[in-house]
Amino acid sequence: VASFVSRLACFFRHTMAPQDKVASADEPVSQSSKKPEDTDLSEEDAEKKAEIELLVERVQDTDLEIQKKALEMIKSELREATGTMTTVPRPLKFIKPHYETLKTAFAAMAVGENKVAMADIMALLAMSFSKDEEARESLQFKLQGTVSGLHDWGHQFVRTLAGELWKEWQHRLSQDDPLPVDDLEPMVQEAVAFHMEHHGEPEAVDLLMEIDRLPDILNHVNERAAPRVGRYLVACAEFLPEPEDNDVLKVAVNVYRNAGMWPDAMRVAAKMGDPEEAQKVFDDAPGGLIKQQLALSGASMNINLYTEDADLQDLLGNDKLSGWYAHLAKDLEVSEPKTVEDVTKADSSKNVIRNSHRNNLATTFTNAFLNVGHGSDKLLLVDEDSTRKWIHQHKDEGILSAAASLGVLHQWNPDEGLNALDTLLSANDDNVVAGALLGIGLCCSNTSSPVDAPKALLGRTIRDPNSSIKQKVCATMGLGMAFCASDRSDISDLLADVVGDEHSSAELFGMSALSIGAIHCGTANADAVEHIINGFHSREESALNNTMSRFAALGLGLIYMGRQDDCEVVREMVQALPDCVRDYALMTIDTCAYAGTGNVVHVQKLMHICAEKRGSDSDDDGEEGSTGEGAGNAKGAAKGPNPSSSRSSRTLDFSAAKKDSDDAPATGKLDKAAEQAVAAIGLSLCVMGESVGSEMSWRLIEALLQYGDVVLKRAVPGAVALMYASNPEPKVLDMLSRLSHDTDQATAMSAVLGLGIVACGTNNSRCAQILRQQAQFFVKDASSSFVVRVAQGLLHAGRGLVTLSPQRSDRLVLSRRAIVGLTVMSHAAMDLNGTMLGSKHYILYWLAAALQPRMLFTLGEDLEPLQTTVRVGQAVDVTGQAGKPRTITGFQTHTTPVVLAWEQRAELATDEFITPASVLEGAVILQPNPDAEAEGADLNKSKA
Repeated sequence: VASFVSRLACFFRHTMAPQDKVASADEPVSQSSKKPEDTDLSEEDAEKKAEIELLVERVQDTDLEIQKKALEMIKSELREATGTMTTVPRPLKFIKPHYETLKTAFAAMAVGENKVAMADIMALLAMSFSKDEEARESLQFKLQGTVSGLHDWGHQFVRTLAGELWKEWQHRLSQDDPLPVDDLEPMVQEAVAFHMEHHGEPEAVDLLMEIDRLPDILNHVNERAAPRVGRYLVACAEFLPEPEDNDVLKVAVNVYRNAGMWPDAMRVAAKMGDPEEAQKVFDDAPGGLIKQQLALSGASMNINLYTEDADLQDLLGNDKLSGWYAHLAKDLEVSEPKTVEDVTKADSSKNVIRNSHRNNLATTFTNAFLNVGHGSDKLLLVDEDSTRKWIHQHKDEGILSAAASLGVLHQWNPDEGLNALDTLLSANDDNVVAGALLGIGLCCSNTSSPVDAPKALLGRTIRDPNSSIKQKVCATMGLGMAFCASDRSDISDLLADVVGDEHSSAELFGMSALSIGAIHCGTANADAVEHIINGFHSREESALNNTMSRFAALGLGLIYMGRQDDCEVVREMVQALPDCVRDYALMTIDTCAYAGTGNVVHVQKLMHICAEKRGSDSDDDGEEGSTGEGAGNAKGAAKGPNPSSSRSSRTLDFSAAKKDSDDAPATGKLDKAAEQAVAAIGLSLCVMGESVGSEMSWRLIEALLQYGDVVLKRAVPGAVALMYASNPEPKVLDMLSRLSHDTDQATAMSAVLGLGIVACGTNNSRCAQILRQQAQFFVKDASSSFVVRVAQGLLHAGRGLVTLSPQRSDRLVLSRRAIVGLTVMSHAAMDLNGTMLGSKHYILYWLAAALQPRMLFTLGEDLEPLQTTVRVGQAVDVTGQAGKPRTITGFQTHTTPVVLAWEQRAELATDEFITPASVLEGAVILQPNPDAEAEGADLNKSKA
């Protein structure tokens, strides 16, 4: 307290004391003429203060030599002061009262060498003492001084000057008659060079971005700074609108290309969604291991690259993916086939509907997802007769799905898959042949070959006038899966005749248009759009008012996936479509066009659409059966059936759904709320792959559950599954588990299916427990049990070695193939009775086509498996951090091959090998590290 009182008294003494006249420099300072505040200064401080006052007076001298010497001494004092900035430097402290005096002296000083030197000093003083930020005094003084030598005053001075530079630049160009900025250009380049030299890459990028001169950064980037500059540019692009984001990404591509970081350049080109830029990177890259690694990375990210090299074509076509996948399963000891009972933990002696067609169909799908890509199981591939016996334990479309499951079991392995399906193509049963055609597309998905076997086999069926509707439907779906995101115009031309045939069924029209959209996903191909639009116009309005025709609208949306404003032309074309499909198509195109962009304005637009009230007649029956999560749903919960009173009250009416024909009109309720349901799905599509956007959208989705109507809630599980595919966060599992007990049957079943998608391929124990509880609850209900069993198959998909997540290359790039499968399922889940719980359950195979192994597989220079130790841990964002920070945390050391979870990242644990790849994911080529060998040789020599 005493110390505080003493300091307070000192403060009032300093502030209230009169300002005495400064003594002349020629006269000695007597004790009586000292200022009152001088009594608190130490002898050293008083001496320094007198020295500064003397220098200020000498600067105002008329003698130029005296001025020059005084300026040199002031500059020396200030430079020494800025060198040790632990406290307020004494020269700055004592020169502050004289700032206005120095400004007046500078204005009166004649043009010459001394004024230039004083301008440099005044620029530094203005940084600390200027009271008007808008005046930008530091820059104004510096413009009259020397442009070079910014490093003399330190990092903070350059940062302040850079801030004033871009403000002045923008101010001049914003005038009605823009002012020239030529005088600012040299100083901008000097500031950028200083930042780049002193590890201030983010500041350099920010300055050039503010003045729209970002390409100039290429003149200052070297190999040391390229990784930091590239990472920062990619991070900045996330917060910029179109087309500025692509402009920044293009600069990042050039930064990586100039530094010889070809895999990083390929990753950024893939994020841009520019196939021409990606092809240019691939063509310009040097041959050998780098080009091979680019081919492997391009195949993983679904980039369409072209080359005449046969070996590179095999790598681009994932020709060896199946073999590496089998090696991974063998190394992790999961190559032994698993049965459905192994994952469902079902007790066949208790309350199971045995040998029913619905139970067999559920087993087929569960077995297919469980053993996807392994080419072996204990159900269909036991011996030669097992396939035929099991297929004929189904009926109608169940036979079709059972036959198609062979394609899933042989996924990524066209050679064995086509051999297994060849015998089914000659069967007498129409469903068996149709299933085999669909299986051909499945086993060839995510692979390519110059032979083009899917085109030859499936195209023949489409052109054959004697082919049945089922065969054509499965053939068109097979083409869509086999050539998904390939942008093959010859395949879409093959489907154009089917889409434009006015006599084709709604199912055939919908699946054909959907396949065209899948093939040209994200390309904005005008010819593909014309095919689908012509198909709509060739049909009567009554033929379009059904669920299957809505998949044709989804095909239009897929063509403009992530293209944002490019969809304006097709929107005008859709305006001429019939009312029953126009609004649905417009909303689908809008939501797909902004997929993965994180566009905040679009998110707000979708939320407004979801918040609109549809009226009391929107879904009266549904409101009574919904268990809301807020007070607004109390009435529905009171009127809805009690799930604890009778399990049969939760039963979905499968028989009624099955009676619906392909061309049956959609219900009015679906028409009324379809726009809001699609908007909810679009909300997740927009923020997909963005961590901050996903967190913010999670709160919006919770609001939809609390205040939305029943039909809107039915779309929420599909939206959540889109956002968190193969990423089972606890909060997501809690929400879907809660919704799976909703008294609205459609909401509950969508939530169960969402659990399978969210935990797909993870073997998540918590999700497994939830699904086992659901299986016991629905044990006597064949339809509800079917959905639970499918979700269990997805949970253990590929025996825990695959993923549905669309994010590739360290979550930088979105796979269009995976987005197609997830989006199709989300739209199908809006009408479960009309799709997968009816006779269209084969739509589930769109998920199988989107699956991808989630592995890190290391290869030698001969492209043979090579084991090495890697660290696998939680990924850490190091953008903008100085030095060489750790990119992972909480890591464990493993020997390759390893399985990577959604949030994990891997790095080499030793210096024994180096890799041209920038991200250790998928197939990675290693080569011996020559530096490590040299170090080892030197160490051995020193020991000797």
